[in-house]
Amino acid sequence: MRAESPSENIRFSVAVDVGNIELMHAKFHRRGVPPHLHNEYSIGVSLRGGLAFDHRGSKHSAPTGVISCINPGEVHNAYAARGEEWAFVSLLIPPELVREILSQLDCALELPDVPQRVIADPNMAGQLIALHGRLEASADLLERQSACTLVLAEFFRRYSTVRCIRAPIRTERDPARRARELLHECYAERLPLARLAAHAGLSPYYFLRMFRAAVGMTPHLYLNQIRVNEAKRKLARGLPAAETALMCGFCDQSHMARQFRRAACMTPGQYQNAFAGRTESSGKPARRAASNIGIRAAGFLS
Repeated sequence: MRAESPSENIRFSVAVDVGNIELMHAKFHRRGVPPHLHNEYSIGVSLRGGLAFDHRGSKHSAPTGVISCINPGEVHNAYAARGEEWAFVSLLIPPELVREILSQLDCALELPDVPQRVIADPNMAGQLIALHGRLEASADLLERQSACTLVLAEFFRRYSTVRCIRAPIRTERDPARRARELLHECYAERLPLARLAAHAGLSPYYFLRMFRAAVGMTPHLYLNQIRVNEAKRKLARGLPAAETALMCGFCDQSHMARQFRRAACMTPGQYQNAFAGRTESSGKPARRAASNIGIRAAGFLS
Protein backbone atom coordinates (compact mmCIF):
# COMPACT_ATOMS: atom_id res chain seq x y z
CA MET A 1 0.00 0.00 0.00
CA ARG A 2 1.32 3.41 -0.93
CA ALA A 3 2.56 5.42 2.06
CA GLU A 4 1.08 8.83 2.80
CA SER A 5 3.21 11.72 1.55
CA PRO A 6 3.79 14.72 3.84
CA SER A 7 1.15 16.67 1.92
CA GLU A 8 -1.45 13.91 2.34
CA ASN A 9 -3.61 13.23 5.35
CA ILE A 10 -6.52 10.90 6.07
CA ARG A 11 -8.68 10.88 9.18
CA PHE A 12 -11.22 8.09 9.55
CA SER A 13 -13.67 7.29 12.32
CA VAL A 14 -17.05 5.66 12.87
CA ALA A 15 -19.88 7.40 14.73
CA VAL A 16 -21.20 4.27 16.41
CA ASP A 17 -23.75 6.13 18.55
CA VAL A 18 -25.50 7.69 15.54
CA GLY A 19 -26.08 4.65 13.39
CA ASN A 20 -22.48 3.76 12.44
CA ILE A 21 -21.87 6.66 10.06
CA GLU A 22 -18.37 6.35 8.61
CA LEU A 23 -16.46 9.65 8.54
CA MET A 24 -13.49 10.57 6.41
CA HIS A 25 -11.52 13.79 6.10
CA ALA A 26 -8.95 13.36 3.32
CA LYS A 27 -6.30 15.43 1.62
CA PHE A 28 -4.59 13.88 -1.41
CA HIS A 29 -1.66 14.92 -3.58
CA ARG A 30 -1.19 13.66 -7.13
CA ARG A 31 -3.41 10.64 -6.75
CA GLY A 32 -7.03 9.61 -6.93
CA VAL A 33 -9.25 6.85 -5.59
CA PRO A 34 -9.78 3.87 -7.95
CA PRO A 35 -13.25 2.55 -8.86
CA HIS A 36 -15.10 1.25 -5.82
CA LEU A 37 -18.56 1.07 -4.30
CA HIS A 38 -20.20 1.47 -0.90
CA ASN A 39 -23.14 -0.22 0.76
CA GLU A 40 -24.05 3.20 2.18
CA TYR A 41 -25.12 6.56 0.78
CA SER A 42 -21.88 8.44 0.09
CA ILE A 43 -22.26 12.17 0.72
CA GLY A 44 -19.21 14.38 0.40
CA VAL A 45 -18.26 18.04 0.30
CA SER A 46 -15.20 19.26 -1.58
CA LEU A 47 -12.93 21.43 0.57
CA ARG A 48 -10.13 22.23 -1.87
CA GLY A 49 -9.24 21.60 -5.49
CA GLY A 50 -12.65 20.26 -6.43
CA LEU A 51 -13.73 16.63 -6.49
CA ALA A 52 -14.27 14.89 -9.82
CA PHE A 53 -15.56 11.38 -10.41
CA ASP A 54 -16.83 9.04 -13.11
CA HIS A 55 -20.21 7.39 -12.68
CA ARG A 56 -22.22 5.31 -15.16
CA GLY A 57 -20.18 6.53 -18.10
CA SER A 58 -20.46 10.23 -17.24
CA LYS A 59 -17.94 12.61 -15.70
CA HIS A 60 -18.98 14.80 -12.79
CA SER A 61 -17.22 17.61 -10.97
CA ALA A 62 -18.00 19.16 -7.59
CA PRO A 63 -16.05 22.41 -7.14
CA THR A 64 -14.93 23.56 -3.71
CA GLY A 65 -17.89 23.90 -1.37
CA VAL A 66 -20.18 21.73 -3.51
CA ILE A 67 -21.80 18.43 -2.47
CA SER A 68 -21.31 15.13 -4.27
CA CYS A 69 -23.58 12.13 -3.68
CA ILE A 70 -23.53 8.47 -4.71
CA ASN A 71 -26.34 6.00 -3.98
CA PRO A 72 -25.56 2.64 -2.30
CA GLY A 73 -24.00 -0.03 -4.53
CA GLU A 74 -23.00 2.29 -7.39
CA VAL A 75 -19.46 2.11 -8.78
CA HIS A 76 -17.49 5.36 -8.95
CA ASN A 77 -13.97 6.70 -8.59
CA ALA A 78 -12.63 10.06 -7.37
CA TYR A 79 -9.82 12.43 -8.32
CA ALA A 80 -8.86 16.10 -8.29
CA ALA A 81 -11.03 18.31 -10.45
CA ARG A 82 -8.07 20.64 -11.00
CA GLY A 83 -4.48 20.90 -9.80
CA GLU A 84 -2.55 18.31 -7.85
CA GLU A 85 -4.02 18.69 -4.36
CA TRP A 86 -7.60 18.06 -3.37
CA ALA A 87 -9.41 17.65 -0.08
CA PHE A 88 -12.88 16.62 0.99
CA VAL A 89 -15.02 15.32 3.81
CA SER A 90 -17.35 12.38 3.34
CA LEU A 91 -20.07 10.68 5.31
CA LEU A 92 -21.14 7.11 4.53
CA ILE A 93 -24.75 6.89 5.74
CA PRO A 94 -26.12 3.36 6.30
CA PRO A 95 -29.49 2.76 4.57
CA GLU A 96 -30.96 1.55 7.88
CA LEU A 97 -30.27 4.94 9.44
CA VAL A 98 -31.81 6.77 6.48
CA ARG A 99 -34.94 4.61 6.76
CA GLU A 100 -35.16 5.27 10.51
CA ILE A 101 -34.84 9.05 10.13
CA LEU A 102 -37.29 9.28 7.22
CA SER A 103 -39.86 7.23 9.12
CA GLN A 104 -40.00 10.10 11.63
CA LEU A 105 -41.10 12.42 8.81
CA ASP A 106 -44.11 10.24 7.88
CA CYS A 107 -42.39 9.20 4.66
CA ALA A 108 -42.79 6.04 2.63
CA LEU A 109 -40.67 3.19 3.98
CA GLU A 110 -38.84 2.32 0.77
CA LEU A 111 -35.30 3.65 0.49
CA PRO A 112 -35.04 6.71 -1.73
CA ASP A 113 -32.60 7.55 -4.51
CA VAL A 114 -30.63 10.77 -4.64
CA PRO A 115 -30.89 11.57 -8.36
CA GLN A 116 -28.38 14.44 -8.46
CA ARG A 117 -24.70 13.51 -8.40
CA VAL A 118 -23.60 17.10 -7.75
CA ILE A 119 -25.57 19.51 -5.55
CA ALA A 120 -24.72 23.22 -5.34
CA ASP A 121 -26.29 24.32 -2.07
CA PRO A 122 -23.88 26.35 0.11
CA ASN A 123 -26.17 26.25 3.13
CA MET A 124 -26.57 22.47 3.06
CA ALA A 125 -22.86 22.00 2.33
CA GLY A 126 -22.08 24.05 5.43
CA GLN A 127 -24.49 21.97 7.50
CA LEU A 128 -22.88 18.72 6.30
CA ILE A 129 -19.37 20.00 7.06
CA ALA A 130 -20.53 21.11 10.53
CA LEU A 131 -22.18 17.72 11.11
CA HIS A 132 -18.98 15.96 10.08
CA GLY A 133 -17.02 18.12 12.52
CA ARG A 134 -19.42 17.42 15.38
CA LEU A 135 -19.35 13.69 14.79
CA GLU A 136 -15.55 13.75 14.64
CA ALA A 137 -14.90 15.95 17.66
CA SER A 138 -17.88 16.21 20.01
CA ALA A 139 -18.45 13.60 22.71
CA ASP A 140 -21.84 15.10 23.62
CA LEU A 141 -24.32 12.32 22.78
CA LEU A 142 -27.41 14.52 22.59
CA GLU A 143 -25.64 17.07 20.38
CA ARG A 144 -24.40 14.37 18.00
CA GLN A 145 -27.75 12.61 17.66
CA SER A 146 -29.69 15.86 17.33
CA ALA A 147 -27.43 17.26 14.61
CA CYS A 148 -27.49 13.97 12.71
CA THR A 149 -31.29 13.75 12.79
CA LEU A 150 -31.94 17.35 11.73
CA VAL A 151 -29.29 17.63 9.00
CA LEU A 152 -29.87 14.26 7.35
CA ALA A 153 -33.65 14.58 7.50
CA GLU A 154 -33.42 17.91 5.72
CA PHE A 155 -30.91 16.64 3.15
CA PHE A 156 -33.02 13.66 2.11
CA ARG A 157 -36.23 15.67 2.22
CA ARG A 158 -34.74 18.20 -0.21
CA TYR A 159 -32.68 16.05 -2.54
CA SER A 160 -33.97 12.47 -2.56
CA THR A 161 -36.98 10.92 -4.24
CA VAL A 162 -38.75 10.45 -0.90
CA ARG A 163 -42.13 12.10 -0.47
CA CYS A 164 -42.96 13.27 3.03
CA ILE A 165 -45.83 14.98 4.76
CA ARG A 166 -44.31 18.10 6.29
CA ALA A 167 -46.48 18.70 9.33
CA PRO A 168 -46.56 22.21 10.80
CA ILE A 169 -44.67 22.63 14.06
CA ARG A 170 -46.76 23.65 17.04
CA THR A 171 -45.31 24.93 20.30
CA GLU A 172 -46.81 22.11 22.34
CA ARG A 173 -46.47 23.08 26.00
CA ASP A 174 -46.97 19.71 27.70
CA PRO A 175 -44.34 17.76 25.67
CA ALA A 176 -41.88 20.63 26.05
CA ARG A 177 -42.55 20.80 29.78
CA ARG A 178 -42.05 17.07 30.23
CA ALA A 179 -38.77 17.18 28.30
CA ARG A 180 -37.51 20.14 30.31
CA GLU A 181 -38.35 18.38 33.57
CA LEU A 182 -36.38 15.32 32.49
CA LEU A 183 -33.42 17.49 31.47
CA HIS A 184 -33.40 19.18 34.88
CA GLU A 185 -33.75 15.87 36.73
CA CYS A 186 -31.11 13.96 34.74
CA TYR A 187 -28.65 16.67 33.68
CA ALA A 188 -25.67 14.66 34.97
CA GLU A 189 -26.55 11.64 32.82
CA ARG A 190 -25.69 10.87 29.20
CA LEU A 191 -29.14 11.48 27.75
CA PRO A 192 -29.90 9.98 24.32
CA LEU A 193 -32.28 11.79 21.98
CA ALA A 194 -34.64 8.79 21.81
CA ARG A 195 -35.21 8.88 25.57
CA LEU A 196 -36.09 12.58 25.55
CA ALA A 197 -38.39 12.23 22.55
CA ALA A 198 -40.16 9.22 24.05
CA HIS A 199 -40.63 11.11 27.33
CA ALA A 200 -42.26 13.92 25.36
CA GLY A 201 -44.37 11.43 23.38
CA LEU A 202 -43.01 12.51 19.99
CA SER A 203 -40.71 11.23 17.26
CA PRO A 204 -37.09 12.46 17.62
CA TYR A 205 -37.31 14.68 14.51
CA TYR A 206 -40.61 16.30 15.46
CA PHE A 207 -39.47 16.61 19.09
CA LEU A 208 -36.34 18.56 18.10
CA ARG A 209 -38.30 21.03 15.98
CA MET A 210 -41.08 21.38 18.56
CA PHE A 211 -38.63 21.94 21.45
CA ARG A 212 -36.72 24.64 19.57
CA ALA A 213 -39.98 26.39 18.64
CA ALA A 214 -41.34 26.20 22.20
CA VAL A 215 -38.19 26.93 24.20
CA GLY A 216 -36.05 29.00 21.85
CA MET A 217 -33.03 26.68 21.71
CA THR A 218 -32.26 23.06 20.94
CA PRO A 219 -32.43 20.42 23.71
CA HIS A 220 -28.66 19.94 23.85
CA LEU A 221 -28.06 23.70 24.25
CA TYR A 222 -30.70 23.81 26.97
CA LEU A 223 -29.05 20.84 28.71
CA ASN A 224 -25.65 22.52 28.58
CA GLN A 225 -27.17 25.67 30.10
CA ILE A 226 -28.52 23.61 33.00
CA ARG A 227 -25.10 22.00 33.46
CA VAL A 228 -23.35 25.39 33.45
CA ASN A 229 -25.74 26.73 36.09
CA GLU A 230 -25.12 23.67 38.28
CA ALA A 231 -21.36 24.02 37.73
CA LYS A 232 -21.53 27.62 38.95
CA ARG A 233 -23.03 26.51 42.25
CA LYS A 234 -20.35 23.90 42.79
CA LEU A 235 -17.47 26.15 41.72
CA ALA A 236 -18.76 28.88 44.04
CA ARG A 237 -18.49 26.40 46.92
CA GLY A 238 -14.86 25.71 45.99
CA LEU A 239 -15.17 22.29 44.38
CA PRO A 240 -12.30 21.43 41.97
CA ALA A 241 -13.08 22.07 38.30
CA ALA A 242 -12.36 18.50 37.19
CA GLU A 243 -14.70 17.06 39.83
CA THR A 244 -17.36 19.65 39.02
CA ALA A 245 -17.26 18.77 35.31
CA LEU A 246 -17.95 15.09 35.95
CA MET A 247 -20.63 15.77 38.58
CA CYS A 248 -22.49 18.04 36.16
CA GLY A 249 -22.49 15.64 33.22
CA PHE A 250 -19.82 17.25 31.04
CA CYS A 251 -17.61 14.91 29.05
CA ASP A 252 -14.49 16.33 30.71
CA GLN A 253 -13.07 19.55 32.10
CA SER A 254 -12.34 21.04 28.67
CA HIS A 255 -15.93 20.38 27.59
CA MET A 256 -17.15 22.27 30.66
CA ALA A 257 -14.76 25.14 29.93
CA ARG A 258 -16.05 25.52 26.36
CA GLN A 259 -19.69 25.52 27.42
CA PHE A 260 -18.98 27.83 30.37
CA ARG A 261 -17.34 30.42 28.12
CA ARG A 262 -20.24 30.20 25.68
CA ALA A 263 -22.96 30.56 28.32
CA ALA A 264 -21.30 32.77 30.95
CA CYS A 265 -18.72 34.72 28.89
CA MET A 266 -15.89 33.67 31.20
CA THR A 267 -13.89 30.60 32.15
CA PRO A 268 -14.73 28.38 35.13
CA GLY A 269 -11.47 29.51 36.72
CA GLN A 270 -12.41 33.19 36.44
CA TYR A 271 -15.79 32.48 37.96
CA GLN A 272 -14.34 30.50 40.87
CA ASN A 273 -11.57 33.03 41.48
CA ALA A 274 -14.14 35.80 41.84
CA PHE A 275 -15.78 33.87 44.68
CA ALA A 276 -12.43 32.99 46.25
CA GLY A 277 -11.55 36.69 46.29
CA ARG A 278 -14.42 37.63 48.57
CA THR A 279 -13.74 38.45 52.23
CA GLU A 280 -14.64 35.38 54.24
CA SER A 281 -16.79 35.45 57.37
CA SER A 282 -13.70 35.84 59.53
CA GLY A 283 -12.99 39.13 57.83
CA LYS A 284 -9.69 37.94 56.44
CA PRO A 285 -8.96 38.16 52.72
CA ALA A 286 -9.40 34.94 50.80
CA ARG A 287 -6.45 33.08 49.34
CA ARG A 288 -6.76 34.59 45.85
CA ALA A 289 -7.73 37.98 44.56
CA ALA A 290 -10.91 38.39 42.53
CA SER A 291 -10.52 37.83 38.83
CA ASN A 292 -10.56 41.06 36.83
CA ILE A 293 -13.20 39.95 34.38
CA GLY A 294 -14.84 43.37 34.43
CA ILE A 295 -18.17 41.90 35.49
CA ARG A 296 -19.44 41.38 39.02
CA ALA A 297 -19.63 37.65 39.60
CA ALA A 298 -22.88 38.13 41.54
CA GLY A 299 -24.54 39.10 38.28
CA PHE A 300 -24.14 35.55 37.04
CA LEU A 301 -25.62 33.79 40.03
CA SER A 302 -28.29 31.27 39.03
